Amino acid sequence: MARDLEELLGKTTACVCGREHRVITRAYYVGFDAAHELIAQTGLTPKDHILLVADGNTFEAGGQTLAYALRDSGVTGDIVTFGKGELHADETTVGSILTAVKDETSLLIAVGSGTINDSVRYVAHRCGLPYCIFATAPSMDGYASNVAPLLIRGIKTTLPAVAPMGIFGDIDVLRQAPQNTLAAGFGDILGKYTAAQDWILAEKLLGEYRCPAIAELTGEAVQACMAAAPGLQSRDAFAVKGLMDSLVLSGIAMQMMGNSRPASGAEHHVSHFLEMRDMGRGRAATLHGDKVGMATLLVMRLYEKFSEGDLQVAPMQDAAEWAQGVERAYGAQGRDLAQRNAHLYRDEAENRRIIGALEKNWDTLAAQGRGMAALRQQGEAALRAVGGPVRPGELGYNRQDIVSALTYSKEIRERFTVMRLADITGQLVRLAQEVADEFC
Repeated sequence: MARDLEELLGKTTACVCGREHRVITRAYYVGFDAAHELIAQTGLTPKDHILLVADGNTFEAGGQTLAYALRDSGVTGDIVTFGKGELHADETTVGSILTAVKDETSLLIAVGSGTINDSVRYVAHRCGLPYCIFATAPSMDGYASNVAPLLIRGIKTTLPAVAPMGIFGDIDVLRQAPQNTLAAGFGDILGKYTAAQDWILAEKLLGEYRCPAIAELTGEAVQACMAAAPGLQSRDAFAVKGLMDSLVLSGIAMQMMGNSRPASGAEHHVSHFLEMRDMGRGRAATLHGDKVGMATLLVMRLYEKFSEGDLQVAPMQDAAEWAQGVERAYGAQGRDLAQRNAHLYRDEAENRRIIGALEKNWDTLAAQGRGMAALRQQGEAALRAVGGPVRPGELGYNRQDIVSALTYSKEIRERFTVMRLADITGQLVRLAQEVADEFC
């Protein structure tokens, strides 16, 4: 298990940053016979009434075995299974789960990975119920998260949710997960490189709170993931568990922080934007981690180019032109997003203050940005080795998709990243086009 994970579970700790950090998740197990471990460690008895949620694939992978184990233990309950087709964490999925919750329901169990967990964790939050996870693929780092990124009226929206009381994974199930899900998990962790740098930017330029201990935990998750990479192609049991450990540790860092800042930055905004674009086009979605891994390489290159030479400051994009660009990029949701972000875009006094802070910190921040070159090369090689996509075209995205994503995905949420900084300094439109030219 990744260092520090065991001692953090179920604890509230006084941190060197001066705050207390609480971890709700109290159990984590990846090994053999995980179904019976779930029953034992959650303390389920015949008095309990559970709601098990899966889709057709995850029910076959592990849900049916868990259902049999629950039945044999005398635990009663209900099962919601979605089909094997494409499923989104949206109002429809959440509503289907919500209506299946009964007065006697005492525990929700999510069988699956991203979509199922995001939907169940949000329902658990709204119903005031505990939930736990039976993982079927090491494909994303949201297992231990306490937020739920849902599609609300077509816009990717991060909402408060509840962290799981326990996370369980059967090593045989995880090893048999499709290879692209292992690569997606690796890609999701790769994104912590740019998320970490975005957090540093926000601390230096905005004075945003940043906990060094939590940042260190996220770094450990990346190290554990990189160490596991060589064995993922062959589905080595230790490598698969190492990947799962790193994904859960990243989620624990988010729990401690109370939001996704330690693990999500510009690379996730790009991923969310592309997911929304796919839905708008009626196109089958690609895996979240695939998009994050590919987007991380784009954002790394953006960091490199932004940090070249001396600081350059030019006028921001014209406000009217920017609003029109947002509306073109997001379609039906564009006007709402433009209005929602207008106060950030037009706050000239704040933008001047940020540029002043950037000038004072330029040498340090620019050196860190240029250091992304080596990390990008290392990350791209590792991502290729585990079978993950490294270029937009491999996921079906063209140059204009990437220009739009790099220019306007920052409007998805109010979080300071390199893309917003490049916009304030008048560089983003040019850099987005240059990066897209290199990668497409």
